[in-house]
Amino acid sequence: MFSSSYEQTEISSYCYNVFTSAEIQTLYKRFQQLDKKHKGYISEDELLNIPELAINPLAPRIVQLFVNVNFKEFCRLLSLLSKNANEKSKISFMFRVYDVDADGIVSRNDLEIILRQLVGSTLSEEKIDALVQKAMNEVLELENNTSNSDSNNRKNNSSSSNNNNINALPGLTESAFYSVFSSGNAELVPTVSIHEDDD
Repeated sequence: MFSSSYEQTEISSYCYNVFTSAEIQTLYKRFQQLDKKHKGYISEDELLNIPELAINPLAPRIVQLFVNVNFKEFCRLLSLLSKNANEKSKISFMFRVYDVDADGIVSRNDLEIILRQLVGSTLSEEKIDALVQKAMNEVLELENNTSNSDSNNRKNNSSSSNNNNINALPGLTESAFYSVFSSGNAELVPTVSIHEDDD
């Protein structure tokens, strides 16, 4: 399928060596099936032809990350969700999903967009706002806990002080995002499995 074993080795290395040679072959077949016009990259419409992706409420956001990628980038993005990927890689990918505007911070606006994609029209504006506010309160608490190494300095945060800080808080940095999902919460990050073809 590939012109040389060097290409497979290069792709494997580019994908953090999480895929076997057979898995790369399977991914290549799948990529070719998706790239119906043989352009060398996958379009948005072609991505949405993947049934598992089409029914995912975060499909629009995930498509933004995958659209117009060539095979090498396709493999690299999937490698971040592989069962063999390390926890930090998986969480980093999820951070990219949640950081809608790609500014390096998961902000209140980013959370609102993701939440709307997840719940659609099933929640009222007030409930969505309350959920985002609760998440931002937890971000503030996390920021307070990570920025103050002395536990005595963490006491005595009044609720009015917290409300003022929430509006000033830019959002969740990637390292804070990692703190939330690491240490026992990594199972919340989705994982993909590559099923090797029998042929």
